[in-house]
Amino acid sequence: MKKSLGRAFIFSLLLFFVLNFLFTIIGNAIYQSLDYEFTRFAEHPTFIIFRLMFPIHYYPWDLVNLIIITTEIGIKIMYIGFFISIIIASIIAGLTGGSFFKSLGGWILTSITCMLLFVIILVIDDYNLGFFFSSNLGEAIVTMIITVGANLLVLSALTALIALIKGRS
Repeated sequence: MKKSLGRAFIFSLLLFFVLNFLFTIIGNAIYQSLDYEFTRFAEHPTFIIFRLMFPIHYYPWDLVNLIIITTEIGIKIMYIGFFISIIIASIIAGLTGGSFFKSLGGWILTSITCMLLFVIILVIDDYNLGFFFSSNLGEAIVTMIITVGANLLVLSALTALIALIKGRS
């Protein structure tokens, strides 16, 4: 299979979106809140995009903490899925990039794309602001940039490690 920056970006982004959506549906189905989730999708179409990128606005260690402290099995499965999806997307970028720089670039583009989509949906629909624990748009954007930046740094190390291992084999 041909490897490139574009493939690393597209595959990691699509896999990230698909896994997040699947785990959102599975977790809400187990928690029996699927109707509520679909109602939010209908009332706020930008919330669909928000759910596709949901885990990247958490620090990885916060997701692990949420997995540990959550008692409801459906929500716990959703958080486990969110943690897995961000890790898998990073690994896929490392595997499909072909080289160290292309893999890392693919993951950086995935993270930046999610960050820009967050900014766009926050500007379009203020419903999504409630998930950032802030009172205004500026604070939410700064918080999101910091958390996405932290994810970018932490998971870039994983992407780089996978690319180096793949390159040596």
